[in-house]
Amino acid sequence: MRFRAFSGRFRAFSGVFGAVLMSSTFGMALGGWLAGEIFDWTGSYQVALLNGIGWNILNMILVGLLLIRPLRLKLQDKRLQHA
Repeated sequence: MRFRAFSGRFRAFSGVFGAVLMSSTFGMALGGWLAGEIFDWTGSYQVALLNGIGWNILNMILVGLLLIRPLRLKLQDKRLQHA
C-alpha cells in the first residue's frame, strides 16, 4: 500500500538515478582512456591530471548550482508570502 503512494516519486528517482549512473560510467571509461591518450601525446601524466582536476571542478560547480536552487526557491516563496 505504501509503495503505491510513492510510486510516482520512485519512477522519477529511478530515471534520474539511471541517467547519473550511466553518465558516471561513461565518464570513468572515457577518463581512463583519455588519460592514456594524453600520456601518449605528451609523455607525461601532468596534463592528464590537470584535465581530471578541471572536470572535477566543473562537477563541483554543477552540484553547487543544484544545491543552491532549492534554497533560492524557498527564499523566493518567503518573499512572495511577505509581499
